Amino acid sequence: MSKLHARTAAALSAITLLSGGIACAPKDQTPTGGANCAPDSLAAVAPTTGTALAFLPDPMVVFGSSTLSPSSLQLDSYRRGVKLANLGGNGVLEGTYVDVRDGLNCDGWFGAYDLKNSFSYPHSDPRFQEAMSYYWGDSFRESIGKLGYLPSNKPVVILSHCELEDNAFFSRQSDGTGIVCLGDSVRTKGASYSDDANVSIHELQHQITVDTYSTTQRLNQLEYDEAGSLNEAISDFMSLAFLHPTLLDTSSPFDAKLFSRWALGTFIPKHSGVRGAHRCPAWDPSYPNCGNYPNFSADNNTISYVYPDGTGWPYAANFAGPGFARTAYNTYSAQEEIHNAGILIEGAMWDAYEGIRAARGGDQAMAQALSSKAVIEAIKHLPKPTSSTLSPVTFREFAANLSAYAGVAGLNASDQAALNLALTQRGLLGGTPVPANWGAVGPGTAVTPGVRIIDNPTLLKNWSYSLTGSATVAYSVPQGVDTGLNGRLDPGEWAVIWFDIQNVSAVTAGGVKVTARSLDPDVSFAVDLKKGIWVDSDQLQYGKVNGTAIVTALTSANATYHVPTGNSYFKSNPFSDPNFNIAVTGGPMFPTNGMWVRVSKSAAHGKVVHIEVEAKPSNGATSVIDFPVTIN
Repeated sequence: MSKLHARTAAALSAITLLSGGIACAPKDQTPTGGANCAPDSLAAVAPTTGTALAFLPDPMVVFGSSTLSPSSLQLDSYRRGVKLANLGGNGVLEGTYVDVRDGLNCDGWFGAYDLKNSFSYPHSDPRFQEAMSYYWGDSFRESIGKLGYLPSNKPVVILSHCELEDNAFFSRQSDGTGIVCLGDSVRTKGASYSDDANVSIHELQHQITVDTYSTTQRLNQLEYDEAGSLNEAISDFMSLAFLHPTLLDTSSPFDAKLFSRWALGTFIPKHSGVRGAHRCPAWDPSYPNCGNYPNFSADNNTISYVYPDGTGWPYAANFAGPGFARTAYNTYSAQEEIHNAGILIEGAMWDAYEGIRAARGGDQAMAQALSSKAVIEAIKHLPKPTSSTLSPVTFREFAANLSAYAGVAGLNASDQAALNLALTQRGLLGGTPVPANWGAVGPGTAVTPGVRIIDNPTLLKNWSYSLTGSATVAYSVPQGVDTGLNGRLDPGEWAVIWFDIQNVSAVTAGGVKVTARSLDPDVSFAVDLKKGIWVDSDQLQYGKVNGTAIVTALTSANATYHVPTGNSYFKSNPFSDPNFNIAVTGGPMFPTNGMWVRVSKSAAHGKVVHIEVEAKPSNGATSVIDFPVTIN
């Protein structure tokens, strides 16, 4: 096996792992190979430049109309000729910055092959997506390299057809190799996430972000922490800013603040997954100007992406009116999901970019370079995880770094003033802090005040298998030693527990790090189910806990508009329970913001155990709360 084949094997191994054991080539499809794949033996006899056809940046923009369908038979008309640079001279799409393969059709080997480096294909040919991925990947990574902020000289492997899935992602391997997976849509046959430059650049930025932060430690340690949301927001922003000249140069009528109008906007019928950098969601009546900013009103459907009250509100206009805010709150289950929660800080970075552009007399190239450098420089200085704080990165920490290290990135006094203004207006600098002693025991449930407990052994088996991939762990879940299935803790039982922290202050607590410590040896927490590690404490993060002021703003006497929120965690996110899920390929769902607990078999019936919950928001004082829980 050649060196290139070995790298391909590593890439396919990563895809298999991250897809829940489903290989790149599904069982119902056999890789084609043959004439449309490069030969096994490659020789450096080709030039290092070439030509290709690509979308600039997607077919909708080239067409100049938002009505274009990904099922259109006219997509070839919207290809444009581009020049390729930095090729390795092997007649394939592998070069200094990216290394593009085909996972579905060529077993992860190169598809496109031409000794003159002429890579012009119809859209229906999978090699078109390879060429498009190379053009945008090489262009973006070269631009970051010229800024002096590329963390690694290794090319990133792009699998332009890595799986049949409406998805794309980045994975970092143990040897430091970066792999980008760009899937082919299942909902819209023939559409590929490689066709949208926004998506390709977003995924490539992940490599820059995570390697700049640390080559050994993960940026996001907890499932839905602000570090994960920040990671997504940075990728969205860097993609939007890099592609902005394409819209400017073509005098495009399209909104430069809209992320992935093509793939996220059209691939799934009757649903839009677009995100963006505006100050309010698309269903706010003042969108896109967002003239009411910053304001929250249930009666007016006015929502503002200002920290912390604006986190968690979905962006796209997928909701029924006239009470759009009410519908979004009641039906959108991904309110703490990292892509959605990152919309706020994505917009803050865009505001800063536009401010710098204005300060530089409209010089887009300078503004894009300076804002990109500022973002990556800020990432360098983010705090690293410790045993006491598993996920120390917050939105406000990042904003503080943007301000503190702006001069290092080359921003002058006017640039920095524009940056700080944008961050302040978004609530990421300054603002009223959450006061001391803001936290209290919330209502919880009728059965267990202050908490919610799930002890159904069948459900727990499914969740444990999804979390660990281990049938042994799932088998070891007790079947309910006592009464079981009663939503309470019983002796000898495993369960998942949620803490309903209440905020008695007016100010919303954002990015709340939750550390729960059992003060009784009869109750312990699982920090690693697969290894069977049970200790006296565990950590997770809540997106926010509403203050009383936002609850009042979202209250309406009109039931059609009233948002039934409250000032405890369970009411801040109505899906903070077993129905608040993340999908597991081919498997069941499992909880996100609950903690696994185990009760000793010798625990006495009726005993009250005390769990100390430390709630540390990113925008104020830490509150320590005593949660008494009765053993049934």
